[in-house]
Amino acid sequence: MQRNIKTHTTIVAITLTLCLVGMVMTSSAFAQGCVNNGDGTLTDAKNRIMVRESCWPDNWESCMQVTSSLVIAGYSDWRVPSNDDYYALVKSPCLKEYPLNESGWTWSSTTDPHDDTYAYTINLKSPAAMPIEHKKDTNECIAIRKF
Repeated sequence: MQRNIKTHTTIVAITLTLCLVGMVMTSSAFAQGCVNNGDGTLTDAKNRIMVRESCWPDNWESCMQVTSSLVIAGYSDWRVPSNDDYYALVKSPCLKEYPLNESGWTWSSTTDPHDDTYAYTINLKSPAAMPIEHKKDTNECIAIRKF
C-alpha cells in the first residue's frame, strides 16, 4: 500500500511540474508579444495570428492562388488577410519585425463591392485609409493564418 502511495505521489509531482513549466513557457510567449518560430513564421499569441515571415510582390489573383497553396511550418490554411484581419495585424507586435518593401502597400482579400476587378489595399507602414486598386496592379502579398 505504501508503495502505491509513493508511486502515486511521484506521478502527481511530475504532472504538477510539467504543468507549471508549460504555464511559464506560455506566459513568456505572451510577454514577448511576437515570437519568431524559426521556421519562416512569426506568431502573435495575443491576437492569435501567425504571419509568414516574408512577403512578395504580386498581382491580386496570383497572390490569392499562391497563398492558398502554401504549406509552411506544417500548416496549409494560409490566406491573404481580409480588411477585418488587418485591424488585428496593425495592432500586432509582429508588424515591427515584418519586412516590407519601401511603399508598404499590401493586398487585402476583400474585393470592392461595386467592382469585382478591384480589391482593397492597406499601407502597413502607415495604416489609415484602405484604398482600392485594380487587381492586375502589383502590391505586396502577405500570408497569415488564425488559430
